[in-house]
Amino acid sequence: MLRMRRGHIFRLLSCILIISGILYFFLHESVVLPTLSRPFPASKYATRATYEYTSIYRRNANRTFEAGLDAQLLAFEQSFYSSLPSNEQNLLANLTIHQISTTKQQSQMSAWITQWRTNNPGWSYELLTTHPVSLLAIYKGIPSILSAYENPSLRRDLVRYLLLWYHGGFYTDVNTWERVSLNHCPPIVEFTQGGREVSLMVGVDRDEPFYNRETVEMMGWGRGFGLGIDTVWAMKRFDPIMRRAIVRSISHAEVKKGLEGTKWFHDDWDVFESDWEEWERSEISGAGMFTDIVLEVLSDGLRDDHELRDRDAGLERRVSWKKFKHLQTTLWIDRSQAREGADMRGIAVLPIDVWSNGQNHSGAGTFEAETACVNRANRDGPKKTWHGKGFW
Repeated sequence: MLRMRRGHIFRLLSCILIISGILYFFLHESVVLPTLSRPFPASKYATRATYEYTSIYRRNANRTFEAGLDAQLLAFEQSFYSSLPSNEQNLLANLTIHQISTTKQQSQMSAWITQWRTNNPGWSYELLTTHPVSLLAIYKGIPSILSAYENPSLRRDLVRYLLLWYHGGFYTDVNTWERVSLNHCPPIVEFTQGGREVSLMVGVDRDEPFYNRETVEMMGWGRGFGLGIDTVWAMKRFDPIMRRAIVRSISHAEVKKGLEGTKWFHDDWDVFESDWEEWERSEISGAGMFTDIVLEVLSDGLRDDHELRDRDAGLERRVSWKKFKHLQTTLWIDRSQAREGADMRGIAVLPIDVWSNGQNHSGAGTFEAETACVNRANRDGPKKTWHGKGFW
């Protein structure tokens, strides 16, 4: 009987210790929770798709300011180009992988950063975690760029565009990892083998144009469609789309400041920390803004009879998202398809399952999909928290 009581007491104490350990782990330890693909409330759909979108930042933009800044950047580019030796005037960028990180992210994502650094023979690697003094020195003659850099919420996107416009190269966020080496990614291989006259490679990031407004907001988006800026390859320097991205992100940040009186200076923040909500960042300087630029450049630049033009998008038959919906293969829009004199170099658009797998929408594949070259931590879906620590 005594042995039975001792055994019962021992088991009870063991259970108490285990439960106490679990509670201590969740309540007191700083835990990095895994990012998992998980179900969320059922999506709701509209009867008509939305293929074009105009944000409040675009509607209130100062077009005169944008034209002036664009002219400054274009003059800078032309001056630089004229100083290049003839063997560099093709503007081909070096094979460089760029990443931008806060110090906290650098620690959390160290394994993925190491993979990018070591798993791509023939590519150099640069990780930016502090103020890019040498990069900003290049733009010292354009005060509006240096002023805009003081906005910490804009800083990461602005530096991304400044890097890719001036230097070119391959940019990818630190929350991404590669399933295969870049040297074995099929679209990259196809370009390097020659015959494709493009200057930029981007991928579809979300493709749900039939989501209704409630679902779009539930997802934390501004719109149901768009290209991604988590991973972008600028094969050539001074791409016109990147130039417009610099101009428009600065312009939209000024609109945001004017509408809400945003405070720009936060002395206690990390150099690349932001206080913008993800949906508004997307429309101010991120993927939403970038998608609009690509569609506009194609609308302005492609031949009048080009198949990408949408006959339902105005008399000018603008290029809308309609032709990118359910994209299955790489869309190569070569420079040869543009009007004569158009400010357009050519762009390759990848299906969602090449650079944006692991998401719970848009027909994205799994992380192990055969087509996947780059995967990223899934951040889409309704936000939840666990003791103040955000996770998806």
